[in-house]
Amino acid sequence: MKTLSLLDASQLHSGQWTTLRTSYLLTNKFINVYKSNIQLNPDNLCNQLDISLQDYIYVNKEDLGSNITSISYATNKTNNALHNQEQKLYKWLGFVNKSNHIVYVYCINQLTIYEKCVFINPNLRIHINTIYKHNKCVCVSFSSDIKKA
Repeated sequence: MKTLSLLDASQLHSGQWTTLRTSYLLTNKFINVYKSNIQLNPDNLCNQLDISLQDYIYVNKEDLGSNITSISYATNKTNNALHNQEQKLYKWLGFVNKSNHIVYVYCINQLTIYEKCVFINPNLRIHINTIYKHNKCVCVSFSSDIKKA
């Protein structure tokens, strides 16, 4: 199985998508169903990919001993910290990038998140997420993304 390049991934994700996500919280047996729409501009996404990699995505490893990765991305073209979003990923465990799926595992505080995205075809992708707290599954989430014509 070949590795999916960043350019190929950006082309797979460009366009208008409708998402239906169902999340089940096992601790209180709560089910949440959420529908959303997103528009990813194919022209800007593919044509400015190199610019976005330099100007929008920053990966910093402040303390190599602590195994903390900070990922921040700008919401516009400025490098002003006020316009950047940042998320700290603790104990980044793994990432697999294949031609038909992406799998990654990471921890945030006491939660361990397992995420898998399967690219069924260019117009359909399926996500399966499980969240663990203290080695006990607390949430399972399934979603489908359908690309609009």
